[in-house]
Amino acid sequence: MPRDDDRRRPARAPRLERGRRGPAPAQDERRLGRLPAVALAGSVALIAASGGGSGSDGGDDGRPAPAVSSDGTQAAGSTQAPPDRGRIVFRRWSDPAQTRGEIFTIAPDGSDERQLPSPPARSSDDYPDFASDGSLIAFQRCDERQTCRILTVLPDGTALRRVGGCRPVGAAPRCTSMSYPAIAPTDGRIAFVRASRSEQDDEYTRQGIFTMRMDGTGLRRVTLPGAGIARDDEPQWSPDGRRLVFVRVNGTARPAGGQAIFTVRTDGSDLQRITPWDLRAGDGPNWSPDGARVLFRSNESEEFTNSNLFTVGSDGSGVEQITHVAPTTRLYSSGFSPDGKSITFGMQGTDDAADVFTMDVDGTGLTPVTRTSLGDSAPDWGDAPE
Repeated sequence: MPRDDDRRRPARAPRLERGRRGPAPAQDERRLGRLPAVALAGSVALIAASGGGSGSDGGDDGRPAPAVSSDGTQAAGSTQAPPDRGRIVFRRWSDPAQTRGEIFTIAPDGSDERQLPSPPARSSDDYPDFASDGSLIAFQRCDERQTCRILTVLPDGTALRRVGGCRPVGAAPRCTSMSYPAIAPTDGRIAFVRASRSEQDDEYTRQGIFTMRMDGTGLRRVTLPGAGIARDDEPQWSPDGRRLVFVRVNGTARPAGGQAIFTVRTDGSDLQRITPWDLRAGDGPNWSPDGARVLFRSNESEEFTNSNLFTVGSDGSGVEQITHVAPTTRLYSSGFSPDGKSITFGMQGTDDAADVFTMDVDGTGLTPVTRTSLGDSAPDWGDAPE
């Protein structure tokens, strides 16, 4: 689902920061440069680090870090038409301040754009996720207090409904925030980020990965690091539905402030780190349809610059670079196409705002899908329902 991803971007899973009220401040996606040719020089300098970690409290088990491939193919701009299979769902900002997100779908060739139901006043929608068969969309809706809820909707915009969470009259600290949903490919469950508030100061203090049924029942904890130790974010299912991939950001856990991608069984066991801490990998990691590789962005920074898209084996082997964008180019979250031959992602485009693009997994065939000055990102590519 890769979603925008846009982390530390507006109205996302609540961060464990003090002094925040309402949707998170929007990162301005509209500054810096022209539409980039992905062949621009400047691949990210990556530092190989010893790697490995397990346990819900973060940390390092000393497993050797995978080697980074240096022979990634540079991608040039292309007018090659992308595959027309399925649809791409994404978030578009509807206001210049980028505080109100709305969900759209579009064909991979840029045609047939459709808007889903808009959020109510003072709310923002983000991080949509297509079911693997394209039959359903889940997304988060956050209010001005930065309390998020999960909703589902059919691709035609009908049957909108809230899944789980507090009743509309509920308020913190009794309520937790639920965000960044991912629909399971097998048993109809939803994985999501659950953040809880402190009884004392009404701040979010713990954040982990949970799953629930489509009707909001059957809540199960997958991960939940201790308060201040680490926070877990951006879950996505493996194609067989047996594991989840997610991003862990350390607090006091070693290395302090470190960020890496992990996988875990859905019962919370067999936690495995698959990227070195020094890559600062993240931004909505997405599993390939064959389960062999995970797509991610590195270095994940607040500015969305000095980064590129990479894949890594689901066992942590063989990091490979896909894009080679200029250091000043803003790059956002990404996801695989249903057949695994292409990817979609957000990147600085029209009037320096984010647009949605597609590209072959070998780094060729860069093709714009949207062209607006509003800011489109958090794309996810679903199959066509049978």
